[in-house]
Amino acid sequence: MTTLAERFREVELTLDQPPALPETLPRTWMQVDTSAAVLRFIETRFNEERTMADIRTAFGEVRNVTFTPMSLRSIFLAMAKAGRDSA
Repeated sequence: MTTLAERFREVELTLDQPPALPETLPRTWMQVDTSAAVLRFIETRFNEERTMADIRTAFGEVRNVTFTPMSLRSIFLAMAKAGRDSA
C-alpha cells in the first residue's frame, strides 16, 4: 500500500492562459481536465523530476504546480474509473 501511495499524485498546474492540450500526453497521466488556465490530472508513476520534465515538455514553463498525495480510496476510485472508461 505504501508503494501505491508513493506512486499516485493529484497534480494541478496554473498557466498564464488556457492550456492547449498536446496531441499526446504521457501515458502515466489519467483524468486530464482543464478549466480556464488550470489543468488537473492524476500522475500514476510519480517522480518529481520526471513529472516536472513531462510538464515542461507538454506546456513549457507554468506559473504554479502542486502535487497532492492521494488516499488509497481516491487511488482505487481513479483506477476503477480508468477501467470503466477503457471498456
